[in-house]
Amino acid sequence: MTPTFGRDAESIPHWEAEAARYSEHLGGSRAAYHEGRLETAARLLARAGLGPGARIVDFGCGEGIFARRLAGEGMVVTGLDPAEGMIELAREQDPEGRMTFGVGGAEALAAAGPADAVVALNVLAYLTDAEMDVFWGALGEILVPGGVLLVSHSNELFDVFALNAGTAAFFAAHFTGGEPVDDLLPAAGTRATYNVRANPLTYADELAAHGLEELSRAYFNFHPLPPALLGEGDAGRIVDPDAIARVPEWKQQFQCSTLFSLSQRRDPERDA
Repeated sequence: MTPTFGRDAESIPHWEAEAARYSEHLGGSRAAYHEGRLETAARLLARAGLGPGARIVDFGCGEGIFARRLAGEGMVVTGLDPAEGMIELAREQDPEGRMTFGVGGAEALAAAGPADAVVALNVLAYLTDAEMDVFWGALGEILVPGGVLLVSHSNELFDVFALNAGTAAFFAAHFTGGEPVDDLLPAAGTRATYNVRANPLTYADELAAHGLEELSRAYFNFHPLPPALLGEGDAGRIVDPDAIARVPEWKQQFQCSTLFSLSQRRDPERDA
């Protein structure tokens, strides 16, 4: 069985190693993937109606590609990432110092606000349970009433479709009371899994438990077939947001490996 990030595999060394080749990914063989996910994020965040001067915290900012996009629209951006190598790249690509970047994980989030929006793209799945508790607590401190949270998250329902290690974990967690089904799945050990997942059927309730109301969602990285039947890398996957949007939503829920969610912190005065 492959390791689980946030449980028995540390994520920071992984991203430190990735930092050396991350810019290559953005402009190379995975360029279409990154372009599609960033466009999906931008479209969803646009629904929040934020404008120039809005205070944004980009949690898990990586080398700052989305932060630069937001700063280019006049927003005031603070980027945090636990991998020092990523932050070095982010600062190198911001020579004018338009943004503030710092090395830190969930423990540093509380000091990064106040924020009109917190963005967490492809990062929450890598956290430990304890780090997620810290994240939710810090979010409650820094996100202003009416402020928004934008996340892209590992889609747990994709595990029902994938026929791999994620499928086995999903069945054990939700259907078989812990009884393993690995022997039924030929690819059961072929994918690194994540400690924190988002289930589209219950994610709105999870957000509500932390004082957030989900406003909108989108799905990304559509797999026409289970990964083991598609080939290496991004072969066969659909990463064009417009093409994905034309797929019936119930299929997106299962066949897209990434869930995007935009939610808003409830305003007690508005709700009174």
